Amino acid sequence: MDHQLQEEIQRAKQLATTQHNSNVLKRPLTSSDLNIMIFISVKESEQSPEIVELPLEQNRLTIITLKETFPGASGLFYRTNDRLKAVGVISRDHVVNEPFFKEPIDGWTGKIYFTLKQPKSRPTTPVIEGIPTI
Repeated sequence: MDHQLQEEIQRAKQLATTQHNSNVLKRPLTSSDLNIMIFISVKESEQSPEIVELPLEQNRLTIITLKETFPGASGLFYRTNDRLKAVGVISRDHVVNEPFFKEPIDGWTGKIYFTLKQPKSRPTTPVIEGIPTI
């Protein structure tokens, strides 16, 4: 997290704790409370040199944003301590329960994410009655 953002969050926390009326925030502050746009760094593949900054919406990355930026992406991943971790995977038939990726347990910041492409499926040969298949 950059220094300016940390200062803004600290000031907002101090403001919230010094208020003594019914509007005191009863939960941790998020970027949504401060109207701050958060971006994450994403690469097309782990080896790709180019990084694209993608915006989060309500602290989530929409699947549409990922798929429009990286066509063919099958999910969002990152490495930590030499371990591959998945933020989320898109099924082959593109059926998803939620249209976004939720924040990883250890937060969005301080990571470079990357996508993996779905392997291209081999076209199937149609079966036509009476004609042998190859």
